Amino acid sequence: MVSVIPPLMTYYFHLTINRARWCYITIFRSIGALDYRNVMLSIGQSFNSQVQQLWQQFMHRRRWSRKLLVLLLSCFLLACWIHQSSLFASGSNHEYVSWSSHQSGFDKGDGPYEELELKGFSNSGNAEAASCSSLLHTGSVSVQRSFERDADLVEIAQKLDRMPMVDYEGQDTSLTFEQTVAQTWDRFCQSSVWLPQYKVFLAVTRVIFYTKGTRTWPIISFLSGQIYDQDWVEQKDFVIDWKGRKVSFPCVFDIPSPYALGGFAYGPEDPRIVLEADVPDAEPVILFNMAVDIDTLQSRSMHAFRPFSNTTVRLYQTGHFGKYEVEKNWMPFFYSNETLDRRRGPSDELHVVYDIRPLRILKCNLDSGSCKPVYLQYMKDELHRKPKEDVGFLGGGTNLEPVKLGPNSSGLQAYIGFPRSHTSVGCTTDSIYRPELMIMTVEAGRFHIMYLSQPTDFGTAVLSQAAVDDPCGEGRILIANSIARWDQQNDIMTLTISVDDATTQVVRLKGVLKHIQSLTGLRDRALLSPLSNKGQDVDDEILYEDLQWSYVGNEVWACCLESAAEHARAIAEPVNGTSIIAAAAKDKVAKFRDLNDRENRHRDVLLGKILADVPPIEAVGSEDLEGVDGSGEDY
Repeated sequence: MVSVIPPLMTYYFHLTINRARWCYITIFRSIGALDYRNVMLSIGQSFNSQVQQLWQQFMHRRRWSRKLLVLLLSCFLLACWIHQSSLFASGSNHEYVSWSSHQSGFDKGDGPYEELELKGFSNSGNAEAASCSSLLHTGSVSVQRSFERDADLVEIAQKLDRMPMVDYEGQDTSLTFEQTVAQTWDRFCQSSVWLPQYKVFLAVTRVIFYTKGTRTWPIISFLSGQIYDQDWVEQKDFVIDWKGRKVSFPCVFDIPSPYALGGFAYGPEDPRIVLEADVPDAEPVILFNMAVDIDTLQSRSMHAFRPFSNTTVRLYQTGHFGKYEVEKNWMPFFYSNETLDRRRGPSDELHVVYDIRPLRILKCNLDSGSCKPVYLQYMKDELHRKPKEDVGFLGGGTNLEPVKLGPNSSGLQAYIGFPRSHTSVGCTTDSIYRPELMIMTVEAGRFHIMYLSQPTDFGTAVLSQAAVDDPCGEGRILIANSIARWDQQNDIMTLTISVDDATTQVVRLKGVLKHIQSLTGLRDRALLSPLSNKGQDVDDEILYEDLQWSYVGNEVWACCLESAAEHARAIAEPVNGTSIIAAAAKDKVAKFRDLNDRENRHRDVLLGKILADVPPIEAVGSEDLEGVDGSGEDY
């Protein structure tokens, strides 16, 4: 008996280990998703299952064997549970922490807020004391760890399977359809808006189809629509009944897009969504840019799409305003000179920030697509202070949302948005993109930049550890796509964010309104007598005030870009301005090229030997040469 027990013990020990390994694969998958309830359920189920099965298998053995092995198994499982729980709670395992930034542990925004210092430059309206140091304002907001929302690319690919540009020719035929989709479809650049009438979020995401593994040059883009509840749980088969027309979500929006077979870069790109605030029955408006010259792709125009009524209009400029060949990066908002408390229907006009410097505003008719200039910032050339060096530009970003200034604002209106800086210093090969908080005011049709923050990474809430470690690679691009919701009563703002043009993240900020209210320049501006109430005989005074605010606003812009350059250099310096992944890829490419060169030399040698055995063409009768069209006709 003594000689039999060790082999049996060894057998059951290995059996226990194998089943425990299966058990913990399930547990680790749950931990990878950071759903604590799933982790606990997996542990409980696995523990109970293992104890019952082993108890039954050892029933025919001696009593001491059963008790010993069950006790060992229980201790083993309990020790692993405690160990993993401590890692989960403390966050000491960096791998788990990096997963948590984009997975379901905070999928409803239930996590704690982390205070974030926010420095920026506030317009004082005093041109005589306008410098970066005098305009600097230090405040803070709180930020919650972001979470990611995805789209069912397989479902989208199935819906678009009959689209002529969606061609899987050349793909690995041994792959399943799901595997092929994973290599040819992607989504990013999600823009969202809260629909108070339905108490849901409408999210619009750019979906791309690409081939040859090159997602940076997609064949064509589409816009998909999804509905989320207030906790960001997707609502499948959600139907919006809009004036008798039913729209079911999720969906791919039917947007007319010009294309040519064999081409690329077609379809709508960079969607931005905006909704007119506090207006019943207002329909969301989605702005996007799209190629209109399918031959050269050099001409891109902005378009407006209304998703419930399914109408698309191309936006075009009228008047002598000056425009770009490639139109993009417009920041949309709704503005009206009417008093805010007057009830009215939805507007058929949309305003956009066309340029931040000089500040240029367009007003677009959503029915005809005609956009006319309504404001062009004027300053004397000698007052146009530029950054100390050419470091990039500021533009694009989110929609603009109105700021409630209170009853004593003297007719002044304010808007908040997050443009992005495009900084060409720091990284040696590519630019760095970061969002900045911007406050723009308008009074009597005169617009001014009142505040621009320094670039922000949102602390540790958005970027994964891999992106932080690779600022010139994965962490190079961080863009705010939309202000999805701003509950000013509770001072909580929801943003959608993209990192590396690859993610669709949601992040919440707390205390933004409080930060705005701390800006002395904005507070002083609101208390001034309104320009619209001044008589025509004081036009010179109005012009003087306008120039003062414009001049200091230009200084705010220059200081913002200079701070963006400093930020870019600071984060790129530890990696010497190069991407860690790019450096590894470059080394791999060099090895591949060396291997390819050797193969080419071998091929040339082999080809030379083959050609040496081929008789000259003069020795072959012309009647033996087939025509190039395969018809058999002689040359």
